[in-house]
Amino acid sequence: MRSDLPIDPGEMGLLFLEPLPKEEVIDLLRVRLQNLYKQIESLENTPKHKHYLGFALSLDHRLMHMQVEVDWLTKVIQQLTEAPPQTDQQEDSNRP
Repeated sequence: MRSDLPIDPGEMGLLFLEPLPKEEVIDLLRVRLQNLYKQIESLENTPKHKHYLGFALSLDHRLMHMQVEVDWLTKVIQQLTEAPPQTDQQEDSNRP
């Protein structure tokens, strides 16, 4: 991984999800998704500043990133939900 690319704190958690039970990962991702919905709602209710184009563009940019995150989290949760359960042998192979 390139050192000049920032790592989102949420990404750091994803790097180490294998030791956790799948159900716990799904629950935690659902919490993250719900928190994201709340953040989006808050930003969408931010008063519009029609005289400050930079502020409007910045807000729109952030909202677009957040919507992509919602789409991605929804997809990942669905994939994990539909994946067959791990066996004890598979879980052991994920441990260092």
